[in-house]
Formats: sequence, structure tokens, C-alpha cells
Amino acid sequence: MIAARIGNRGVAVAKLDELRKRRLDMASYEYAVIYAELGDKDRAFAALNRAWEIRLSGLQHLKIDPFLDSLRGDARYAELVKLIGFPA
Repeated sequence: MIAARIGNRGVAVAKLDELRKRRLDMASYEYAVIYAELGDKDRAFAALNRAWEIRLSGLQHLKIDPFLDSLRGDARYAELVKLIGFPA
């Protein structure tokens, strides 16, 4: 996450790959946060949707997590909030 935030895309992607090997889908919410920091909205939403599919508890932070701010203006964000059942 820090590597992504400071613009070190190579390190961020390498760490993300390591995390995926260890945690598989169980860190999908965290993957979404990293992808959002990298500016990769499509992958961020894919990870959030996977987090919803397997009902990860991290989604409880969806509406307040500042690391997802870059996604909030996207229609897919509003759709996900509605799908989960959060108040608009």
C-alpha cells in the first residue's frame, strides 16, 4: 500500500503478487485498496466484487475507507453499495 501511495508501482505489484500467493481470495478487500491506490479502478472493483461474493468482513469499511476515495465517483461504487445494502 505504501509503495502504491508513493508511486512505486513495481514494488506495489510485486508485494501484491506475494500477498495473493499467501492469502488467495481472502484478502480481496485489501487487493482492492492497493489497486485503488495504483489507479487501477477495474481491478479494484473486480477485487471488491470478489470480496462481496465471498462475504469478506472488510467490506464493512467500504463507505468510510479513505483509501477507496478514488472509486466513489464511479457508478460501480454506487452499485456495490446498493448491492451490499448500505444506505445511499
